Amino acid sequence: MKMKKYLVNCMAVMLLMSTITACNGNENEPEGVTKHNGHEYVDLGLSVKWATCNVGAVLPEDKGGYFAWGEVVSRDSFNYRPDEDWENYKWAFYSYGKFGKYCTDSQFGVVDNKIVLELDDDVAHVVWGGSWRMPTFDEFMELFSNSICEVHIMNDVEGVLVTSKLNGNQIFMPCSVIDDYNTQGLYWSSSLAEYSHDAKYLLFDCSTESLNVALLHNNRLLRYAPCNVRPVLP
Repeated sequence: MKMKKYLVNCMAVMLLMSTITACNGNENEPEGVTKHNGHEYVDLGLSVKWATCNVGAVLPEDKGGYFAWGEVVSRDSFNYRPDEDWENYKWAFYSYGKFGKYCTDSQFGVVDNKIVLELDDDVAHVVWGGSWRMPTFDEFMELFSNSICEVHIMNDVEGVLVTSKLNGNQIFMPCSVIDDYNTQGLYWSSSLAEYSHDAKYLLFDCSTESLNVALLHNNRLLRYAPCNVRPVLP
């Protein structure tokens, strides 16, 4: 009787430990997934590790927050309001298209020759902490130059499944704008464009016949535009 009771207790403990392990995400996770400062990332065999979710998202298919370039508070929706957005943009200087920071040309504001966001203005670093930061535009180029990209639907959300050519690991990037005319993803990089008026971003278009045609070719966007952010780890 004592032996039977002992065996039952052991089985109960093993079942409890199995449940705890599954809830902590240590089993059945995608290949290559691990965590830093509480947020998951995937090793795609590149110079940086890529997060599995956007800033402000809980799941890979969640869009997360919408941020102007260099701002760390979400605007919560993709909505252009040019006059209002310029007036309220954090780094607007004193008039339309003038900037008090991140400027390489005096016609656009105060020249400081900063061409990459500082960590205090990097929403990925400010919100997630640790070593998280926004990707540079060159890191976006590296990602898509070494990946196979396919339009993919995850839990009814359309986006792009990015599969590394180097090790087969994957990330999913949901579309930001979905309406009658566009199904697109817009993601900020931390890089200033060649013209101080704009910053560089990633655009992919799921509404085109050939997804790869739309990748990275339109890479300049007004800084106040609200886009998603996918963090990386150096």
